[in-house]
Amino acid sequence: MTPAVATRVPALRDVLGGEWIKLRSLRSTVWTLVATVVVVLGFSTLAVRLLAGRYSHLSTSDRANLHHDPIGLILQPGMAWGVVAVCVLSALTITSEYSTGSIRSVMLAVPARGPVILAKAALLGLVAFVVGEVLAFAAFLLGAPVVNRHVPISLSDGWVLRALFGAGMYLAATAVLALSVAALIRNSAGGVTAAIGMVFVAPNAAGFLPGRVGEYVSTYLPGGGAGQMILTSGHSPGEVVNPWVGLLVAIGWAVLALALAVAAVRRRDV
Repeated sequence: MTPAVATRVPALRDVLGGEWIKLRSLRSTVWTLVATVVVVLGFSTLAVRLLAGRYSHLSTSDRANLHHDPIGLILQPGMAWGVVAVCVLSALTITSEYSTGSIRSVMLAVPARGPVILAKAALLGLVAFVVGEVLAFAAFLLGAPVVNRHVPISLSDGWVLRALFGAGMYLAATAVLALSVAALIRNSAGGVTAAIGMVFVAPNAAGFLPGRVGEYVSTYLPGGGAGQMILTSGHSPGEVVNPWVGLLVAIGWAVLALALAVAAVRRRDV
């Protein structure tokens, strides 16, 4: 009689190790991160120098905006492109496995299936957080001397450190959201399009709704303006949410999307 062979269920750390090997061995990961660094720092520096260089020609309202939110000027233009890169990287991380069919062997090795998505989300979130922090501090070091010619800004300001720390958190939440949406769609083109559309197109389109309705809807949509508030000083008048609440909204959408993705992966054949 042939003895039964025990099948060991992979532990979460084993799944994390496997996913980390795949993530860092992909050429798309390296090139996307390199492009992210160049684009984010390039646009941040360009925006700061253009606006600060035209300071004497700015309108009264534009000068007021600069004085209310100098850190937003430094972070937001570049980080907007960083979000695009993170959406593409996160979506392709899962959809590329569906397109090649390698996801079948992964799911067979991890029968519970959920840990695969959770491991991918954890690693992508960590990578996005680290990259976001490095880029935020680099953008600040490049932009602060220029802004300081007109508006005092320093790391000793508590809201500056909050914005710099929040940049990594915001990119991490965006990465998890994009991964989860792509896991639900299971198609590379569709996953990337849906992730970018959710972050950029939907909130901007909702902003055209009349009155304060459009402002609130565009703020609270997944990928909307709520999460971006963490990149600002929070001192501008008339904002719908404060920076910390906005970050919680972004994290909440990411957690909800991740829960839906895990449930869908467990229920589907592959």
